Amino acid sequence: MKLSVILSILLVYFQISVTAQNSNNCLVPEHQTVRYFIEIEANADRFDFKKYILQNVLEGSITTVESVPTLYDQEIDNLPKLSIANVESNIGKEEQTVEVYNDEDGTYTTEIHQIEPDLAEIKQIGFWEQWYVNPENFKFSKTILLYDFVRVFSPDNETEYKRIAFGINPSQTDTKGEFIGKYEYEVYIGAESFDIILEASYEQKEQWYASNSIFNSFSPNWNIYIYTNFLKLLFGKIESSQLEAYSLETGEQLAFTDVTKAMGAGIVEETVVDMETGQEKAVEIEQQMDIYTIKALHFVEDWYFNKKTLELTKEVKAIIPVRYYHNSIGGYNKEKVFEIRF
Repeated sequence: MKLSVILSILLVYFQISVTAQNSNNCLVPEHQTVRYFIEIEANADRFDFKKYILQNVLEGSITTVESVPTLYDQEIDNLPKLSIANVESNIGKEEQTVEVYNDEDGTYTTEIHQIEPDLAEIKQIGFWEQWYVNPENFKFSKTILLYDFVRVFSPDNETEYKRIAFGINPSQTDTKGEFIGKYEYEVYIGAESFDIILEASYEQKEQWYASNSIFNSFSPNWNIYIYTNFLKLLFGKIESSQLEAYSLETGEQLAFTDVTKAMGAGIVEETVVDMETGQEKAVEIEQQMDIYTIKALHFVEDWYFNKKTLELTKEVKAIIPVRYYHNSIGGYNKEKVFEIRF
């Protein structure tokens, strides 16, 4: 009993100490490192960032590094460089040996076919970032430490593989480049242990393929303390009118009571079995808001790219909390609930 009390006191002391040391950020540590992958698509209304990078990488004017799904901050500057041949192999270029049968003399001839890469298979981009959240206005800032490109392909037209083709380690000059477009995507922030496990499969030719489990489901190093503290601060600031939440339907500012309704609070009807009659009946139950159903953040961002330094800058314009909750058939529903603008 005494031991458990002592451990509890030490845990609280540790949490208070860490929070005090990092009072300039709503996250712990002061610059929280995250890792995630998103889909990238060409858009006629914005600069084709992927096409520019791939073209210059294959021409040899951009240096690339070998990246993997997981690494530590201190390893980013020590990643091995890739040759153009390495990159070409990673994106699907290969020689294929084919035995061709000759009908005239019944012999086989060996032919070597050159398989050219399909650049349309480069469908995802991954990020290693540091996140900073201003405790006053809750505004997000992101510093990109490294970004990498992912090839999505199916050698047998059945099983889909995802392979990190190459990484870009940009210079850190804090120089904003040219505006290249608006991007929106979702990042999972849930802190359950099964959501932060990384898996990978090791396929033939000793090539590294990242499995589906890490893409758009990797929890960005948020333990349960960071996760709960972030959500408490977010909803506490909305309730105290320090932060404004807006309706995704009307664009109008929401009162806190409307925020709770968007989070599922209110009178709901459920079917129960009457213990006296054994018959099912509908009853009304008052359901409370559960902030821990927020498992992801949808980001709305402006992206800027510096062609000289290869720096990619993200300016977060809004965040939209995403609620995951159980449905009647045993699965999950996913719903964007409101928007916080910056």
